[in-house]
Amino acid sequence: LKQENYVEQSLVTIPQGLAPGLYNITFDLNWTNLDGTDIVTVDNVTINVLANPQIEIDRNSLNFTVMNEQNGTKNFTISSVGNVQVNNVSIFCISGTACTDFDMKISPSQVLLFFPGTITEIIVNTSVPEVYQTGLYNGTMLINGTYQGQIVNITMPVWMRVPINTT
Repeated sequence: LKQENYVEQSLVTIPQGLAPGLYNITFDLNWTNLDGTDIVTVDNVTINVLANPQIEIDRNSLNFTVMNEQNGTKNFTISSVGNVQVNNVSIFCISGTACTDFDMKISPSQVLLFFPGTITEIIVNTSVPEVYQTGLYNGTMLINGTYQGQIVNITMPVWMRVPINTT
């Protein structure tokens, strides 16, 4: 109809892992005027995909139950789910009694280049001293890395339960 506009929306989905850069999307627009003439036009839209370094952990917390003078082992996985690699990824226990009072060993504790789509299993071994008070102790694990000055930080709670030793 004369002097009227028609608006159509389109949804553009960017695939996971698409490299940063400029991408062109071409639209072919076709319509028929009231007088029966067909119009065809082409339009381009440029999409700027930015670098998005991201790491995900497969669980919400790491939970141990370990008796006095015993060891416990748990594992979790980290995934690189962004579209660029994360460099110098370090995994360590940073704070809390679970980190300071118990001997916690993390393997691997570093991943130098963590490429998109990569999954790495992390094994955490901890031990309780010979005599330690029964209780529930918390801590915080930090997984961090960088990409061209961007810092990627993820934390995960660590819970250490030392049960009553009945022997």
